Amino acid sequence: MSFKTDFDALINQSWQQHEAQPQQTYTQLEQAISEVEDTNHAERILPLMLHTSISHLHDPKQFLTSLDKLENGVATQCLARQRAKAVAQYFVDQSTNHIADLEDVDQRRVFAQIANELSAMNELEQASTWLAKAANDIDSDQAAEPLARSIAITGNNLACQYEELETRSEVQAKHMLEAATLALEYWKVAGGWMQEERAEYRLAMSLLKAGDPLKAKVHAERCEAICRQNGEDAFELFYAHDLLMLVHYHLSQANKQKLTADDQKYCESSPLV
Repeated sequence: MSFKTDFDALINQSWQQHEAQPQQTYTQLEQAISEVEDTNHAERILPLMLHTSISHLHDPKQFLTSLDKLENGVATQCLARQRAKAVAQYFVDQSTNHIADLEDVDQRRVFAQIANELSAMNELEQASTWLAKAANDIDSDQAAEPLARSIAITGNNLACQYEELETRSEVQAKHMLEAATLALEYWKVAGGWMQEERAEYRLAMSLLKAGDPLKAKVHAERCEAICRQNGEDAFELFYAHDLLMLVHYHLSQANKQKLTADDQKYCESSPLV
């Protein structure tokens, strides 16, 4: 598929196929980036090429080679190339020299991208460290939209990875909640109502995994309220109500544990009908 025919279709197809067909997707994007004439197009192609090379092909050197082959054009001059090169170089030799050459906001976007790739590789503790570097000493409402979006996406993905662990240490639970909180905070800046509502969902789920259903209830109710205020989308409300069901189940079980063993015998959850 040529990006000159339908760029959005190319990007959407590439995202859908990059896990199952990483080399084919990468080759297609490499051809597209060599022909691109729009900086916005380069800004969307390069991060996907980078992600595919690091997390699915496990070959960041391939990405650096692709960058070196680029001749004159917008892709050789845009900041997206500099950021992507800095990320790839880190995964080749842990060098941060290229990062230091960037402005603060671009450094932070690199930190967030490194965190996101580490999260995809299940290097969660390292990912948390880099995500914290991306968000340290700035206010979310003062962050530029691209940076806010990078932090929000990475925070969401990292929280999901922590949630999928069978068990979590106290430190891991803390990092999970920090990631989910950052996702919510920064989606309020970079996203619309749906991104905010889904971030409320994510934080509520993380709180459930951390064993705090009472706090989870606050965010689950916000999740539902945002859906109600924005057209009552049935798909979003399904998940909001499913979340509330989980929250109330955990709250009921927490109360059950406060009872004597004799009283607990009478506390059976109602069947789902």
